[in-house]
Amino acid sequence: LSGKIPLDFAHLTKMKKLRLERNQLSANTIEGDLDFMTEMKSLYRLSLGFNAGIAGTLPDFVSNLSNLQVLSLSNTGLHGILPPSLSKLIKLKVLSLDDCAFEGSVDMIKKLLDLTHVYLEDNLFNDTIDDSFFAGFETLVHLDISNCSFSGSVPGHLFNLPQLEVLDMNMNNLSGELPA
Repeated sequence: LSGKIPLDFAHLTKMKKLRLERNQLSANTIEGDLDFMTEMKSLYRLSLGFNAGIAGTLPDFVSNLSNLQVLSLSNTGLHGILPPSLSKLIKLKVLSLDDCAFEGSVDMIKKLLDLTHVYLEDNLFNDTIDDSFFAGFETLVHLDISNCSFSGSVPGHLFNLPQLEVLDMNMNNLSGELPA
C-alpha cells in the first residue's frame, strides 16, 4: 500500500484494530492527516509502524483513545516531545515508539503500570533516569531504552521485576554499579 491514509477511515467508528504497518503510507500529523482517528473510540490496537512517510508529532488525540492496548509507531518520521496526556492510556500493554526522533522526557509513562513491552530505543529523549524510572511495573517483560541519551544511574528495582525477560539499556550515559 502507498499514498496518504484515506480520510474515509473516519467512518469506521467501530474499528478495533488498525494495522497498516510495513507499507509506504504517508501522513503529516501537523496538517491533521490522522485526525480522523479521534472518532475511533473502540480502537485497542493502532499499528502504523515502518511507514517512513508518516511524519509530524505524536497527536494529542491519541490519548483520548482510551481502549488502546497496543500503540505501535516504530520506524516512522514522527518526532518531538511526547504529549503529557499519553499518561491517560492506562490500558496500554505495548508501547512501540522506537526508531523515531522523539525527545525530552518520558515521565508520562510512569502511570502506565500495565505495560508489558516498551520499545523506546533509538530516540533522542536525553532524560535523566532516577529511582522512579519504571518503578512498580510488575508485568513488564521487555524494556528497550537503548541509544536514547538517557543519563543517571540504573535503578536497582529493575532487577527485581518478576516478569522481566529483556532489559536493553546500551548506548546511554548511565552510571553506577549493577546489583550483585
